[in-house]
Amino acid sequence: MLAGYFKRNKTQALLALPAVIAVLWVFPFLHPSGLKGEHLMPLYDMLVHAVGDKPYLQYTLAVLLLIGECFLINHLAVEQEILATPTYMPGLVYGIFMSCNSQLTTLHPVLCANLFILLAINRLFSTHRKETAFSETFDAGFYVAIASLFYIPSFVFMLLVWISLVLIRPFVWREWIISLIGFVVPYLFVAMYFYWTDKFWFLWYDKIFYPITLSHIELDRPLTEYFLLGIMVFITLVSLTRVSRGVAINTVRAKNNILALLWMCGISLASVFIAPQFNLKYFAFLSIPCSVFAANYFLSIKRSWFVEFLFTILLLAIVMGQLKDIGVL
Repeated sequence: MLAGYFKRNKTQALLALPAVIAVLWVFPFLHPSGLKGEHLMPLYDMLVHAVGDKPYLQYTLAVLLLIGECFLINHLAVEQEILATPTYMPGLVYGIFMSCNSQLTTLHPVLCANLFILLAINRLFSTHRKETAFSETFDAGFYVAIASLFYIPSFVFMLLVWISLVLIRPFVWREWIISLIGFVVPYLFVAMYFYWTDKFWFLWYDKIFYPITLSHIELDRPLTEYFLLGIMVFITLVSLTRVSRGVAINTVRAKNNILALLWMCGISLASVFIAPQFNLKYFAFLSIPCSVFAANYFLSIKRSWFVEFLFTILLLAIVMGQLKDIGVL
């Protein structure tokens, strides 16, 4: 079965994981829609202008980006000792979480931002027991800034950078300053460009401040979406319960990394309150920590039939939602 196959560290999973993602994106790919929007951050605005009117190209880019993030989160979970067992389960769960809804199966800004948030987390977690971590902390701040240039609420993850420094490293004030410098540098280049083109105030108002002031709650969604959301919430809650029980028996490195990911859950939820809309795609930051915790939960369950049952129900709910979107149901 699918879950059992990915629980084992098989080389064939390198091909099977992209195949699963491709299958989950079949219906959205067959019924594409172009990208559009207003008050977009500079990097995402450039992306929309480049591929927004080429729906098949933007869906291809989105799938390739998601597959890359799946392998990156898998590397993060295994190499940083968050999971003791080599497995492709985190990548699989992340791919499913990020493909579960029509609002997510597009080249949306959070999908782009997640790549750089993952890179920042990987740099932070690699500072364990290093004497100095100047380059790593600079890179972490830099990556968070790049993520925010795709999607402005990403800037809240600078809190995660500083919290991770508290958890993982002894206090070195220069590392905190360097991380802030890394965050500021991309904005200096962007500000210089907009100033040079006489659009400096347009940058601050239209791109940064105005999107944060928007607030629109969209709760009138199909019943299939609420059913899917209920399954995902259940998996997340039981996974968090299992993690909180197991933190004390992990290595110090794993314990600190897990605590950082728990903090990321709270920061990700906070970012929703400054999102332009109360929309499922703006919860996508949660897919990073929750996929790691869910993978840990699935690996720890001895009743394999229950894991397969959860996966089957989750995949059926996703397919039902996609069929509902294209008018089959």
